[in-house]
Amino acid sequence: MTTIIDYLEKHKQNSPEKIFIQINSQNWTYENVYDEVIKISLILNKFPTKSIISIMFDNSIEFIISYLGIIKAGKIVHIISPSISEKNFLKQIESCNPKIILTLKKFIDQFKNIQNQINLVDFYEFKKNDATKGENEISDISSLIYTSGTTSSPKGVPIKHENTIFTTKNIVNILKYNNSDIDVIPLSLSHSFGLGCLHTALFVGSTVILHKNTMNILEIIDSIKKNDATTFAAVPATLTSLVNNFPEKFVEKCIGLRLIITNSTKVPEDTINKILNLLPNTKFATYYGLTEASRSTFMIFNENKNKKESVGKLAPGVELKIKKEKDELKQGEILVRGKKGD
Repeated sequence: MTTIIDYLEKHKQNSPEKIFIQINSQNWTYENVYDEVIKISLILNKFPTKSIISIMFDNSIEFIISYLGIIKAGKIVHIISPSISEKNFLKQIESCNPKIILTLKKFIDQFKNIQNQINLVDFYEFKKNDATKGENEISDISSLIYTSGTTSSPKGVPIKHENTIFTTKNIVNILKYNNSDIDVIPLSLSHSFGLGCLHTALFVGSTVILHKNTMNILEIIDSIKKNDATTFAAVPATLTSLVNNFPEKFVEKCIGLRLIITNSTKVPEDTINKILNLLPNTKFATYYGLTEASRSTFMIFNENKNKKESVGKLAPGVELKIKKEKDELKQGEILVRGKKGD
């Protein structure tokens, strides 16, 4: 079974000194990250195969090392957003029953009122544990992400390794990601959009310029220019703010981009038009899907200027059906399914 770890190992072997992650001007090479992932995975060997290990980090090297280390150890990663409410936090923990919750001290302090109900462990304290010999069987489930979609309370969605690889291959093939890309990502890694961008970089062996969030939007586009970035991933609200409030800076800093990718919600038509006009040589794209069936359709706005309301074309291997029968589903409802069997 192929997992995202296989690509980390490949790039560690082929390009050990290449920068994989940059955060606040601090760099981690593929070899640096791989070595730290191995250390965490060996400590996690003390837990049974297919154990659920929760992580709660903001965008950080600790997130990346923990996420990949848990997968390397054959466990299932339960990803928690640091902005979660106490109520939803407890619901998720009760639902999935993780062995431990890896996090940082600042988040442990944030949830000190419920310390007696949960097992929060500081990442750096955990690293002091001894490694455990042996290698556990890899779970077919990679991660567990809770999502509410649009109509219900949050539910845990198990993501298989094969689904992650299937989705990532489609992103790479359709949007032409490659190992010379430098990707600016201000998206939360605890959301499937941000996590998918991390997977894409791992798949091709590119460099990620990771931002904590989108609070300082001008700092983000400065980093695009400073690092000669080739791709930029942002939600529609961020792009709308840029083109409406800083159009000249947007052009100045982003003119070298070959790709802008967006996701999470509908893109306003005015924003689409402005981006296409301001950066006519930059591919502007979005993809649509659910956490359960991620990146099911792709829309490249430059190539479909008269169909801006569309969600685009089906990705290879994805199935679509328009409901005709009158039953519990509304007639005319569009059904989308990812890789068969998911």
